[in-house]
Amino acid sequence: MKLSKIIQGLKCKSIQNFQDYNIECLSHYSKDVVAGSVFFCINGGNENGAKYIEEAIKNGAVVLVVEDNVSIENICVICVDNVRVAMSIIAKNFYGKCDEKLQKIAVVGTNGKTTTSHIIASILKENDKKVGVIGTNGIYIGNERLPSSFTTPDPIELHYTFSQMVSFGVEIVVMEVSAHAIYYDKIYGIFFDVGVFTNISNEHLDFFHDMDNYSRVKMSIFNKKYMKEFVVNTDDEYGIKLAKSSTIPAVSYGINNPCNVFAVNIKMSINGSDFYVNVNDDIIHIKTHLLGEYNVYNILASISVAKLLGVSNAVIEKGLKNLPQIDGRFMVYKTSQNKRIIIDFAHTPDGFEKVLGLVKKLRKGKLTVLFGCVGYSDAVKRTLMGKIASEYADKLVVTTDNIGNADFDQVYSDIVLGVDGGVEVIKEYDRAKAIADAYKAMTNNETLVLLGKGTEDKQVIKNECVPYSDVLVVEGLLGGNNANIT
Repeated sequence: MKLSKIIQGLKCKSIQNFQDYNIECLSHYSKDVVAGSVFFCINGGNENGAKYIEEAIKNGAVVLVVEDNVSIENICVICVDNVRVAMSIIAKNFYGKCDEKLQKIAVVGTNGKTTTSHIIASILKENDKKVGVIGTNGIYIGNERLPSSFTTPDPIELHYTFSQMVSFGVEIVVMEVSAHAIYYDKIYGIFFDVGVFTNISNEHLDFFHDMDNYSRVKMSIFNKKYMKEFVVNTDDEYGIKLAKSSTIPAVSYGINNPCNVFAVNIKMSINGSDFYVNVNDDIIHIKTHLLGEYNVYNILASISVAKLLGVSNAVIEKGLKNLPQIDGRFMVYKTSQNKRIIIDFAHTPDGFEKVLGLVKKLRKGKLTVLFGCVGYSDAVKRTLMGKIASEYADKLVVTTDNIGNADFDQVYSDIVLGVDGGVEVIKEYDRAKAIADAYKAMTNNETLVLLGKGTEDKQVIKNECVPYSDVLVVEGLLGGNNANIT
């Protein structure tokens, strides 16, 4: 595609050495640059993209997009106020504005994004729609799953994904939108048909510093610049603020406070949940394998979206009944002697509270909780997670979870600072060994809960991504394909 076409709508401070190149590729990684590329010089937290200009040109870059102007002979240099915004605009143009050919649903919140996205997708598939999903568990085009490095991909990958979805006939895409994606303008120029607000709780304060800043970024997407209308959890304190302050139409959902969509007669057993949903006095009977009050909220959000899109009650009920197991979310493995191992992605204090609160209601024997904290997490969060885990568990196993360059001894110390003194605590750096040891120590009717990684397939240690999976470790202990997951 010609350079003149892909920079349409871009506000430039200056352009040097313009030639209407036929652009073959977009990249912000100098090592990925090929002949005929546009290279975006992004200033990150620790890096300045300008230091990689020489390598990018050597690899074939013919256009540079920069914030700090440079002059290089025979290279087109486009200077802009914000390279990240420019990357979103150019990526959208380069991939033919395919986002505009799709209906789009944005799911925003600290917890529940993945589950809510997959519930919505299941309902829409039952409504004979071809659906794509973008989120923490990867990119789904129909029944095909592709890996993704981020909950919300960078603009180049994101708009490429939209183009692939269009080519495969996808009509609606449900995507998780992270706070980092909003902050870094990954979704700049994208307009959503419907938005979802699930909740806000303590997360990413290492980056956003405080809850006011974090919540402000999360909620900044809910306006006419980014979406037509949205659904909002008004049992969440931030959801109430958002519902009151928004200038676009909103549908409220919840259990406790007055709202448009609410659940009643909630009944739960080890086999699932049964309850009724009132949608503006229209009643829907829900039966699902999903457990926990937090999943009732995820279901209410999904039903609210479905009704806005005109889906019938019968299709909603069928979509929830036929919902497949969501990878990494309350995956229960049964073993001999009524032992259970549960794998869940919960990695925030609020997530711990919800998952362990559910386990407490369902378990019979003792409970062992195994978890770690990512290397960049703040000390307050670590201590709070230790406190919550110790309130529910008989034994804690503190191990690694994407430790990165952090000192494990310090992470451990921060965690145990919040632990109740009456709880046994085991320290083990090697996560696979920690799981194996905890499994071997299990007694009749005991439950072992592994938190934090879900179906992640790597551990971040130092500056490397090392292959690792809680699921593979557990299935290996239980006999591979013979593992009994419910």
